Amino acid sequence: MTSDEPLEESEDSRRPVRVRRVLGWVALVLVGAVVGRLFPPFVVDWPWVGTFVTSPGLGGLAAVCAAVIALSAALYTSRRSAAVATADREQRERLAKIDRSQREIAEQRAQWWTRFTWAADHAVQDETAELGISVLLELIDQEWVTVEDNQIAIAVADVIQPVAGSIANEADAAQVVAEEER
Repeated sequence: MTSDEPLEESEDSRRPVRVRRVLGWVALVLVGAVVGRLFPPFVVDWPWVGTFVTSPGLGGLAAVCAAVIALSAALYTSRRSAAVATADREQRERLAKIDRSQREIAEQRAQWWTRFTWAADHAVQDETAELGISVLLELIDQEWVTVEDNQIAIAVADVIQPVAGSIANEADAAQVVAEEER
């Protein structure tokens, strides 16, 4: 950061400066009141001041001052509500992103379970055992699957694979016997 760049301050970090400033003004007024008692009273010798105080001009000046105060309050309120709205929108976007990612993971897991049941069904059938086992083994250790799901898949693959191996061996033996008979 260079020395030319202004430092960004949050509203909380500016609050002590404002408090010190207000306390400074209060102290000045109190000092003025004490010091003012030491001197004779202030008398206005200008004749236009008395005329101005009793004229509609003072009312107009008071109206302008009131309008400036109201404008300041409205600007502060609008800035504050815009900041709150921005923070709220960002929070909703973050929550929506989390929700989308959770839905995607749930959908991927549901697809994984559908594929797992398909592979397990085909792994126990004689004619599709090899295909079912290979798909079952590929489904293990996918990135969106939980550890428990992987343990279930490994346990099922361990149970099915020896059975599938014996079925494949029986099929090979039957094929050899059929070729010998020809």
